[in-house]
Order: sequence, then structure tokens, then C-alpha cells
Amino acid sequence: MSQSQQKEKTDQSLQKQKKTEKPEIKPKKQSDGSLYFDLDDKKRVSIRKFKGKLYIDVREFYEKDGDMLPGKKGIALTLSNWEQLKGIINNIDDAIVELD
Repeated sequence: MSQSQQKEKTDQSLQKQKKTEKPEIKPKKQSDGSLYFDLDDKKRVSIRKFKGKLYIDVREFYEKDGDMLPGKKGIALTLSNWEQLKGIINNIDDAIVELD
């Protein structure tokens, strides 16, 4: 491999690293002890326990009397479902690019 090819490969690797580096975002804590991350003003990803099982809950919220309350629109993933989703995330990204 020539020096220019090595440099190009290194540059591509660095660009890929820069794209994947994300600032550390800490979860917020709800009054019931569950943790959550805001996706936007009305969407959240919550990590909570229900009947002793851990769930990752992606849900829309609405405001009532100054409080944010969970709406009906959303999905609660088991830890197993979450791991499956993480395992195919690159395939999902590829499909998005293909259809975009």
C-alpha cells in the first residue's frame, strides 16, 4: 500500500471517528426513580422497571397542569428487544439512506 493510500485510509478512519463521537448526555431522573432522555419537546426515551422487569420506553408526552405526562403513542421494549434493535441499527441506517 502506498503512502497516499495509507494517508487516505487514516483520514477516512478519523472522519468516521469524528462522526461517531458524541457529547456525553446524562439522563434526567423522574420522581418515580426512572431515568429518561429527551428526544424533543414531546418525545422521550425512558428506562424504567415495571413489575420487576426493565423496559426501554419510547413515548410521546403531553403537558397537563405544568406536568409532562406519558401519552398513548409509544412502545415499551424489553431489554431483549432493545438489544435486538441495537444489533440492527446499522442495517436500519443503510435502509434509510437507500430510501432517502
